[in-house]
Amino acid sequence: MARILPHKFEHDRFLATQELMEFLAKNQKPDEILQIECNLTSGCFNCTHYIAYTDDKIFDIGIDDQELEYTHDEFLAAYPQTTWRIADYTLKSLEITV
Repeated sequence: MARILPHKFEHDRFLATQELMEFLAKNQKPDEILQIECNLTSGCFNCTHYIAYTDDKIFDIGIDDQELEYTHDEFLAAYPQTTWRIADYTLKSLEITV
């Protein structure tokens, strides 16, 4: 069942990396992975990133299809002067296998 995000976003609103992190933190629940599609904008270029957010990790897949794993602090350090525009989101249940 789909869940509406409690903190809605405006499709054309640009967010700094810190603001993006705050948006993700407000909308993520412990039993879910929040996945967003967003456009990274930096100067004269724009590229799509797919970001999966959990309590302690961020998984970032860029246009090169390389999946990078960050802690929250590492993600902030990797994109210090970047702005983002959220295009879409999905919520997935966290599946834990032993």
